[in-house]
Amino acid sequence: MTALDPGTLARLAAWLRERGLLDGAGGGVTARLAGDGHSNLTYLVADGRRTVVVRRPPPPPTPPGAHDVHREAGILRAVAGSAVPVPRVLAEGEAGEVFDVPFFVMSLAPGPIVTDRAPEGVDGARLAASLAAALTALHEVDWAAAGVRGRPEGSNVRHRARLARLVADDDGAGPAEFADVDAWLAEHAPAESGAALLHNDFRLGNVVLDAADPSRVEAVLDWELAAVGDPL
Repeated sequence: MTALDPGTLARLAAWLRERGLLDGAGGGVTARLAGDGHSNLTYLVADGRRTVVVRRPPPPPTPPGAHDVHREAGILRAVAGSAVPVPRVLAEGEAGEVFDVPFFVMSLAPGPIVTDRAPEGVDGARLAASLAAALTALHEVDWAAAGVRGRPEGSNVRHRARLARLVADDDGAGPAEFADVDAWLAEHAPAESGAALLHNDFRLGNVVLDAADPSRVEAVLDWELAAVGDPL
């Protein structure tokens, strides 16, 4: 169940108005779930005049260390001073203030998101160049100076192991058909080519396009998997 019940919505509205993030003169507050809900949950919260975006973890159970919204907010703040276009973090809340989990609030980037089709007027070559520019800018961020903690050494080995767990059964064993290639990858994982801040889920569905020029990236979303690792 991911829709907000009336009590939670009322608490959220009061919390946002106390911090000046919704206009008290606006109408009744509404909250609409955005996205497919497979990661951190995203709500568009509006009062008739203003709209903000609220991010919170999905309902339990969640894996230990996953869905850390405070970490995601910290990554957004670290990237905000760079050439990477991102929403602005407006506030953070702790478990018990509104939800039974932590959450954060960010600004709305009001453009289209590509799902099953591109919006009218998209120039594919220009959009590809804009995506590449955003990714290049991200990999140029001085993550250590921005306060991001990371362990770039050994990140390729850890990444292989993380992906192997995604296809493993309840006992931790991978599909038999993958055994040979998995063993080869474990033995031949390359040393890191460098260290950069990685988005780790960089794709069309995780960017907002410019409303006036849909061939340009307006904002990069969904930073919950971001980590320091090999940019290649």
